[in-house]
Amino acid sequence: LNKEGVRGYEICDYNGVRTYHTHMKLLGMRYRFPPLKDPVLARAQYEYWQRRAFEVIDGLCSHNMHWKFQRLILEFWMPIGHAKTQKMKWETDPAYSELPLCGRLR
Repeated sequence: LNKEGVRGYEICDYNGVRTYHTHMKLLGMRYRFPPLKDPVLARAQYEYWQRRAFEVIDGLCSHNMHWKFQRLILEFWMPIGHAKTQKMKWETDPAYSELPLCGRLR
């Protein structure tokens, strides 16, 4: 959440000019879009790409595709590059190591 309590973008003030940077995290990859001057547009940009990305992820999950392949497809599909990839929770939490390879609980 940003200073205004809204998820999806951060507010930057630089030399009296306020800009809004849309950002999101998908499968451990942080995306930060070019700055916009309108918070409504920043929020709309966030909602659009978040909805589209999860439609793609949902489609890939329905085919039981491994999350690493999902990540590669998202990297190719998103219109911008991403920042350094972070470890996913299931890569760092020992409880997740008990899951079978297909990722489904018994």
